[in-house]
Amino acid sequence: MRDALTSLPSPVHLLGIGGAGVSSLAEYLAGAGLSVSGCDAMPSHRLERLVTSDIKTSTGHDPLHISKDIRSVVYSAAIPRSHPELVAAREMGIKAIPRSLALARISRERNAICIAGSHGKSTVSAMTAHLLASARHDPGFIIGAVLRETGTGGYYGSGSYVVLETDEFDRTLERVCPAIAVITNVESEHLDVYGTMERLFASFLRFAQRATTRTGAVLWTENPGGISTRLLRGSTLRCGFNAGNDCSGVITKGENKTIHAIISLFNRQFDIELPLAGTHNLMNAILSSGAAYLAGLSIEEIARSFSDYKGLGRRFERLGGNDDMEFYSDYAHHPTEIKAVLETAQALDRPILTVFQPHLFSRTAALYSDFATSLIESDHIVVTAVYPAREKEIPGITGELVTDSLNSLGKTARYAKTYEMLEEILHSTIKSPMTVLFLSAGDLDAFARKFVEKKFE
Repeated sequence: MRDALTSLPSPVHLLGIGGAGVSSLAEYLAGAGLSVSGCDAMPSHRLERLVTSDIKTSTGHDPLHISKDIRSVVYSAAIPRSHPELVAAREMGIKAIPRSLALARISRERNAICIAGSHGKSTVSAMTAHLLASARHDPGFIIGAVLRETGTGGYYGSGSYVVLETDEFDRTLERVCPAIAVITNVESEHLDVYGTMERLFASFLRFAQRATTRTGAVLWTENPGGISTRLLRGSTLRCGFNAGNDCSGVITKGENKTIHAIISLFNRQFDIELPLAGTHNLMNAILSSGAAYLAGLSIEEIARSFSDYKGLGRRFERLGGNDDMEFYSDYAHHPTEIKAVLETAQALDRPILTVFQPHLFSRTAALYSDFATSLIESDHIVVTAVYPAREKEIPGITGELVTDSLNSLGKTARYAKTYEMLEEILHSTIKSPMTVLFLSAGDLDAFARKFVEKKFE
C-alpha cells in the first residue's frame, strides 16, 4: 500500500459503489494499492467497469458483505444510517465514514485542486486533470463522470496534485482542505440542505477562503451568484469573458463541434482549439487554465494541451446517428445546464427533440417552472417521471408539472410516465432531419443507449 492513504485502512468496502462519485473514489483507492470491494442495489455499466480495476463488486446489499477482514467502510449520501451493512459495520467496531469525509482526508494528504459550483464542475475538473497530465504532472483525480481518454472517473497518479470534484449537496465543500479552490458559479441549488441562499453562499465563501491561505482561489466573476473577490483575503485569480479579469477568453471561430478561442492570462494571450461546442465550454477552459496556472503550469504548457482533450461521458456525448439524425446524452439536470445544451444543439441546425428526466422530487418542486422555460426552445419535448436518487417520493410532484407549465406557455409537451410510453412517443415523433437529446442525471441515459443501439443495429 502507498503511504499517502494510511488514514483510510485497507481493505475498504464502499456502499453505493455504482454511483458516479463512489465508483470514481473506488478506482482512486484501488490505484493507491488498497484492497477495495463494494456493492450497489442494481447492476450497472459502472459495476462492470470496476471489475477491470480488480475491485470486487456485488449487486444487492447484505450484512455478510462486511467480513471480518474489512477495516473501513465508506458510504454515499444515498445510504441511510439504518442500512444493514452500516449497522453490521458498527456492531463489528469497523469505522464507517461518508464519502465526503473520505475526500476530505484525501485533500489533506496531497495538494488538492478542489472544484466546486452549481454547474460545470465535472468538466472543469476533467480539463484541469488533462492539462496537468499533458504537462507530465500525472495528477490523481476523483471526478463524478468518466473521462473519455482514460475510461475512468478515478485515478491515483504519481504526482503531487489530486483534482477533486467537490459537491455541495453532501457538504464535501465544507470538509475538504483545498490547496487551490475553483468556484464555477453559485445558483439556487440544494436549498433542502442549506435552507437559504445566504447559507449556501457562505459555505462557498468559506471554501474559497481556505484556499487563499495556501495557493489561491479561482473564481468566475460574471454571474449573479459569483463570489465577490473583495470579500476574500489572500490570492485570488479572477476569471470571466470580460478582458478586465486575470484570465479571460473570446471565441474567434465556432464550428459545429469545435471552438477556436484566444485566452488571455495575466495579459499574455494564447490560441486554443477545443474539440467541444458551446460558450459554456470556453468558460470551463478559462477556469481550468487559471487552476493549472496556479498549479505551476506555464502558459505554453496550457496552450498546447486543449486540442487533444476528449471530454466526458454524458456531456453532449454522441450516442449514434447519421448525417441527418444524431442522438446525444447529457447530464444536464438544472435549467442553466439545459439552456447551455440546447444552445450547443441549435448550432447543428436541425429540429431538436428533447427528452428530459427531472432529477430529485425536491428540485422538481422548486424549479418545475424554470425547467419549462429552459426547455422552450426545443422543437419537440418529452418529460419523463422524476428520478428519485436519494429521495423519497413527494406526493403530487411529477414530471407532469413541467409539461403542464410548458403547455401553459403555449408549448406542446408530452409526459411519458414509463419507458414503454417513452419508446412509443419516440417512434412516432423521430424523423429526419433531427437532433435528439436525452437530458438526465438518472437512468434515462441507460434507456437512451439501448434505444439508439436498437435503432441503428
